[in-house]
Amino acid sequence: MRTGFGQQKSTVDRSNNALSAPIVTGMAVGIAGLITAGIIYDRYIESIELDATELYLKSGKAANHFELQLMSNQVSSFKDLSNTTVLAFAITESEVNKDAASIYGVQNKVMLMYLHDGWITEGGVNFRYVTTELYDYEQWLKLYLACLNLVLTKPITNPDSIPLYQVAWGKNFTEFTGPKLEVGLKQYTLLPQTFNIRSRFLKLTDRGLYYPRGSSEEEYHLISPVIAAGDDQYLTTKFDDNTTLIYNEGKFGFYKNDVQRLVQLSTDAVMDITNFLTPKN
Repeated sequence: MRTGFGQQKSTVDRSNNALSAPIVTGMAVGIAGLITAGIIYDRYIESIELDATELYLKSGKAANHFELQLMSNQVSSFKDLSNTTVLAFAITESEVNKDAASIYGVQNKVMLMYLHDGWITEGGVNFRYVTTELYDYEQWLKLYLACLNLVLTKPITNPDSIPLYQVAWGKNFTEFTGPKLEVGLKQYTLLPQTFNIRSRFLKLTDRGLYYPRGSSEEEYHLISPVIAAGDDQYLTTKFDDNTTLIYNEGKFGFYKNDVQRLVQLSTDAVMDITNFLTPKN
């Protein structure tokens, strides 16, 4: 969690039984109030991180030592906050080596904060209008695979052994007798090797899911093309009894029955969360 010099926690009661200048008529009113109050955006993000830390501690699942911060590339202005339905917080749970007087990270987790109208106030986050969900890597991996398979034309059936296709031109493509694919103007042929999803960061675009390699996207291996859905078309699938997954306009959505809220994450945000959670050793 980033902290600022002289930062103080709001003393206003923001529990489920009390409100601090609640915005119940929409985010526009809340953002206008914040700007009128002269609150600096970066300072307000620090306040949100502090409130997220409080929610993490209240969950009963907090580690003894940890670092928490809002994941990058989600919001960069008050306007972004007004259009946001979910925020992702990166949490690194740590252990203390007292002999070496040092702290080192041992496990990454992500806390998703689902936002309802009225969640943002001049006093900080109004806990009455947010709910949170905590993910470790294995929990997130199931959701991540379900999201990918929602949009892939060749779903991943075995995450431990995923086929790869390499770019092939001319006779290398036409004379190849095994499985091959065409994505736009590019042609691909199946490689003999496979890979484990836990061993590599992937790249999802509006054309396909790729295995990054080399110095440019032209050298990437293809995993699968993606379904070409129009702006007003939605792809949906049931993930579990509480969650329906949705894809539209380059964003993944989760409809949660228990919070009765449809939230959206960009494909980049989903990939960033996956990369953060993936064990590095």
